[in-house]
Amino acid sequence: MNSAMTQPDPQLLTSQQAAELLDISLPTLYAYVSRGLLQSQNDGGGRRKLYARQQVEALKAKRDLRRDPAKAVTQSLQWGAPLLDSAVTLIRDGRFYYRGRDACRLARSMTFEALASWLWTEMLGEPLALDWTPFDLAAGNQSLNADWHTLHPCDRLQLQTRWVAAADAVPLQGKTRGMVRRVARLLATWTDVPLLSPSPPSIAARLAHTWGLPADRVAPLLNGVLILCADHELNISSFSARCVASAGTGVYEVVSAGLAALRGVHHGGHADRVEALLHDLMQRDDDEAEREIQDRLNRGEDVPGFSHPFYPAGDPRFTTIRALVLEHADDAAAARALHRIELCRRYTEEPPTLDSGLALVSAALGLPRHSAWLLFALGRTVGWVAHAVEQVQQGRFIRPRANYVGPPLRDD
Repeated sequence: MNSAMTQPDPQLLTSQQAAELLDISLPTLYAYVSRGLLQSQNDGGGRRKLYARQQVEALKAKRDLRRDPAKAVTQSLQWGAPLLDSAVTLIRDGRFYYRGRDACRLARSMTFEALASWLWTEMLGEPLALDWTPFDLAAGNQSLNADWHTLHPCDRLQLQTRWVAAADAVPLQGKTRGMVRRVARLLATWTDVPLLSPSPPSIAARLAHTWGLPADRVAPLLNGVLILCADHELNISSFSARCVASAGTGVYEVVSAGLAALRGVHHGGHADRVEALLHDLMQRDDDEAEREIQDRLNRGEDVPGFSHPFYPAGDPRFTTIRALVLEHADDAAAARALHRIELCRRYTEEPPTLDSGLALVSAALGLPRHSAWLLFALGRTVGWVAHAVEQVQQGRFIRPRANYVGPPLRDD
């Protein structure tokens, strides 16, 4: 028998597993099914009933919220139950969708600019023509002279954002149309190729020219990567962007907040770590690279870029990026990078994530250091603004309460 056929699907639970997760008896579980609270399915050959893990966990979260609202809200702040309504992204059953459309398919069928316009303007009720012309920041860029290209991309993007904001007569424009128009030009500014006239029409082509790569070959890869990075529900940076937008500020502050959060090692900064690790492993021969991974794990160190709570069976973003790399990157460099990623997967026993995909692109194309982070930031900016527009449209500000656990109150 094929061993792959005997492997249990981690997204499906048996009746006993579902009952244990819900902390209920089997008769109560069957009662939930009969009342329509849960759906069961046959295991394909036998008489066992199986249950979708995500549906069971969602039911548990709802029940916990009713039993102990304060505790449920606390848990929801980290991989827990949904905190607020959003129509931007859905993550379900090992896949993710932008406004109901499969994001991995969009990575192959839509331009990054078209995706941005669609995500931003969907809630405006009508299409909005966008200007992708860069702002003129020549003087500001030159002020740092040789130091400019040694900065981390986050610092460069933050500086350019603040220069644009300083030159804007109405930087705190809170109308959603004004926010969208400004950020389109900001993205163009970040990726401007000043020595080329006219500038390439797409963000992906501008990046290819900046990195000295043939745009006709690699732009489809970069375009797909940017789309896959555009949003991923309420991640740290997107939630930060929503909070800032709810305060009634302008798009420059929204973007600055997103960039600040993305720099963190538990978010976009993780891509920096994975990129550095893959670069190191590619400098070693096969045996030495394998020993380095083993030594890391035996020392109790982590191997970043593997395992995502939302995708226990594998991150679809990595799968799509891998296919795009094999189509559009150098065969030898891609094969070497994929071999190193496979070694990591084998010893961690976990599937690679988006961060490994970004590092793979950087290694396969021979990009400069921190390019994985830069691709992440350029793509995710679209999601930040989509969330900001949505938050402004909803007309509410975000102000959670804290559960005080400090010293007892004193009257003296």
